[in-house]
Amino acid sequence: GSHMMADLLPRVDIAPQITEALLKEMSDKDWKTRNEGLTKLQAIISEARLIKPSIGDLAPALAHRLVDSNAKIAQTTLAICEQLATAMGAGCRNHVRNLFPGFLHALGDNKSFVRAAALNCINSFGEKGGYKEFFESEMIADALKGGSPALKTELWAWLADKLPGLPPKSVSKEDIHSMVPHLYAHICDRNADVRKNANEAVLGIMIHLGFDAMNRALDKQKPASKKDILAALEKARPNLP
Repeated sequence: GSHMMADLLPRVDIAPQITEALLKEMSDKDWKTRNEGLTKLQAIISEARLIKPSIGDLAPALAHRLVDSNAKIAQTTLAICEQLATAMGAGCRNHVRNLFPGFLHALGDNKSFVRAAALNCINSFGEKGGYKEFFESEMIADALKGGSPALKTELWAWLADKLPGLPPKSVSKEDIHSMVPHLYAHICDRNADVRKNANEAVLGIMIHLGFDAMNRALDKQKPASKKDILAALEKARPNLP
């Protein structure tokens, strides 16, 4: 109900305020200048309060700042993205393709405050715009393939939490399928936290794919790891809705 009410409220088009000069400031080689640009952007969004999803070239510019070498800049950018989701409402889903890879990058940061900010950001976008767009273009599979142990640990925990509650046809089956090889690799990972959270994510993936499809995917696994993976599948199976 509150989402629908928010959709009826008048929204401000901030695109004219996303000027070439502001974007240039946000990408300046001096981090203090980049920070000033981001502070101006925060003020624009705060003042408008409710905004339209049309934000010019801002999303690609923010994507670069999400992976900024300066942790303070990356953290500020995450805060801005969370602010955007709140100000934009359901329209924030239009920008997931640009921004989600940066959120995932931050989810693997070695600083816990950056990881926490990334998680808040992902959940804000999901709550306002739905989760469908996260599960497109194999963005999650790509992150699991090349990510740090911290990223794998955080991402499997998030998937274990979110997937069981998502209606089965609301997310792409193909994209969930693309995660299965990584799930199986991580069930046998050397890192205990990665192993634990991958095991906990099995049920959520099984709810969307079914036991049989996941069992068939075992054929591609090495005999040494098959036993552990099958045990994880059998453990999750009785809990299927």
